[in-house]
Amino acid sequence: KKLVEKFYTYLPDRDAAALASTLILGYRADLSKEIVDAYSKTGTMHVLSVSGMHVGIVFLVLSVLLKPMGRNQKLRLIRAILIISIIWFYSLLTGFSAPVCRAAVMLSFVVLGKALNKSQNTYNLIATSAFFLLLYNPFYLVDAGFQLSYLAVTGLVYFHPKIYQMIFIRNKVLDQAWSYCALSIAAQLATFPISLYYFHQFPIYFLISNLFIVLPVAVIMYAGIAFLFIPFSIIIKPMGQFLNWLINLTNGSLYYIENLPFSSVSGIWISSFQYLLIYLIIGCFILKISFKSKGILWFASIFLIVLAISFTFQRVINYKRHELIFFSLRKNTAIAYLYRGRSVIVSDLHASDKLISFSIKPVLERRGSTEGVFYNTDQRFLGSSYTGDENFLQFGKFRILRWNRKFDELSFTRNLKVDGILISGNPRKKLADIQTCIDFSIVLIDGTNPDYKIKAWQAEAEKLNIACYVLKKNPAYILSFSKLD
Repeated sequence: KKLVEKFYTYLPDRDAAALASTLILGYRADLSKEIVDAYSKTGTMHVLSVSGMHVGIVFLVLSVLLKPMGRNQKLRLIRAILIISIIWFYSLLTGFSAPVCRAAVMLSFVVLGKALNKSQNTYNLIATSAFFLLLYNPFYLVDAGFQLSYLAVTGLVYFHPKIYQMIFIRNKVLDQAWSYCALSIAAQLATFPISLYYFHQFPIYFLISNLFIVLPVAVIMYAGIAFLFIPFSIIIKPMGQFLNWLINLTNGSLYYIENLPFSSVSGIWISSFQYLLIYLIIGCFILKISFKSKGILWFASIFLIVLAISFTFQRVINYKRHELIFFSLRKNTAIAYLYRGRSVIVSDLHASDKLISFSIKPVLERRGSTEGVFYNTDQRFLGSSYTGDENFLQFGKFRILRWNRKFDELSFTRNLKVDGILISGNPRKKLADIQTCIDFSIVLIDGTNPDYKIKAWQAEAEKLNIACYVLKKNPAYILSFSKLD
């Protein structure tokens, strides 16, 4: 808290202070959505996650500072213990995330091996660190950070030399730039299938953004670490101004790249079967390079054909999908109707609300909805296969009555027939009273009702043998129609 406070005291811009806290300390609480989006869409999100790169920079700083201690065996061992201790303290400080732990374990073996004059094998280091981390916490195996970290570092070790050797450049500066490009390509090649699976987007300009960001981030990291440990305000004031300027320059440049045409392809949804197929294709090309066997390309072709068929099959399923989804939201209501690859959302939320972006749109994208229409619950609307207003909704042949407090005061001259009742807005009526004037087959209770009322309606529905589903604190209720109406 004191270190984070120091950034906010001496860096005038709050966004710059938030990014410095994230970059150096792994404290992401104050990071704005705009910054996260910019780094995500430019393929530089790894910078915001304290990972192997950050631990590596700490290690390099320590190696330079403690270089004089390499004169004899005893001093080398003391230096190794100091470096390992500080690396693990930094890992503790940044929250012991899986990528940080991976880097800390690997570097601990590297430092100890060098102190004892032992040779090292990088693949053995990767495997050993994974073994110890999984021994400590087997659930790391299903942690996205753990998977991405190990895939990235393995990809760097294997692919980087092969990609780098494809082009020979005499100029040292250009050669360094190409080497870093090769690093970015290697990391992207190893991680893009699982990144598509988890994050559903691909940054087109990842090479440009990564090449641009490497130098500023390194300077920010070195200056930021020094900034945290310098106690003299006469020095840290200008350092704070410099960090503030450099961070804003970096962010501004990434905003520019993010806003370039076709900066990223989003809404990509692949199944676990599909991303495994992509890795099998990559594996076939690795075997082809390693063993120079032409027969392996036949397997790659088969996997590629199966992948293409699976994408086509998925598109057909999504086009034929005909569903009605009642979303489970804490204090709001939202319904989505999907038909022929399109979607209609009806909600009491605003179209720009974060809940729409994070809880509803990803579900529709996953189901292949490319076009969407948004309506508020108090709007009257009419479409080719749907219609509705504040209280009555019809999607296909499924009719819904939204029972709210307005209906408590109404009297009915005859029974109304609908397929479902959506209880919303905390009405006072009991289900038995509703049943006297409305014929329905299921009752749905959304998150706009208090818990004690929900429990009472649930108990009553059980007594009356009425099908009842509570949307609050439960998964969404999905109604699939057998055919398009």
